[in-house]
Amino acid sequence: MASCLQVHKYFKARKINSLITLTPSLFAITKVVKKLGFKIRLMAVQPKGRNNEMEVLLSAKDDQKNLLGLSYYSNALMQSQILDCCMAFLLTKHFNTPVEARQPLTIQIVQESVKDLYSILRYEIIERIKQRPIGELVQERLKDLEENGEISISAGSIQKVVKIKGSSKKNGSMKMETLSLVSFFNKMGLHMMDTYLIVSMAVMEICNSNCEVLQENLVNELHKTIITMHGQSLLQNLQSCLKETITTALSRMVSLNLLVSKNYPVQNGGQQTYVSSPIANKAKIEVTI
Repeated sequence: MASCLQVHKYFKARKINSLITLTPSLFAITKVVKKLGFKIRLMAVQPKGRNNEMEVLLSAKDDQKNLLGLSYYSNALMQSQILDCCMAFLLTKHFNTPVEARQPLTIQIVQESVKDLYSILRYEIIERIKQRPIGELVQERLKDLEENGEISISAGSIQKVVKIKGSSKKNGSMKMETLSLVSFFNKMGLHMMDTYLIVSMAVMEICNSNCEVLQENLVNELHKTIITMHGQSLLQNLQSCLKETITTALSRMVSLNLLVSKNYPVQNGGQQTYVSSPIANKAKIEVTI
């Protein structure tokens, strides 16, 4: 309940278009969660000052279909939040990687990194006709996170603020007892980041093999591979297996000149699409990965 209210407050402050017209209530949240097919129960240990907090019971096996169904909503929400997801992904990666966490993280580094990642995910975004510069938008989002008490910015350097039992302290860890908007947006977009990473790795293999691959077969094989990886706990989100996202990622690789797409006629009068990648692309693919 508290987490939903915090996210709603953030969206409202950002003036994000949504079908939600009223502040979320416990009744409304419970009703939606049950309607989506998930089970809930009263938390055994209640947060201080509350006695009605609920928790969702998730089973990786039993709720597989329902979890995939959530991508219908999360992907739609990502259309307006892709920049937040990119930034949260990079912040999480920095603060959770010991080697990177020891290095200073500046606003300029975040701006450049987000711009690169945003460009790769461009086909997943509905851009506005008059889009403000990415660097300006990133700086605005960082200010929002600072006002929300999640980061501190001093002399252009970014540090993570961890809230513990109502107090806060500076730390490189991303662990927080209250809802972290950085964690929320990172998890929202993580399945798409994973899909694009796996597609990029597949493109590298095609490049190294110097061969042409039927795109339909490639999409199907990547789809099955991701499901297997999720079953082996190598990937956190089953939504990464969506064929639509895999196909869009391959199209983006073609537009970035990392893949070459060719159509060949078949006997029934249709066409089949094959993709390949010349060995000269290897350095560019490595940068993308």
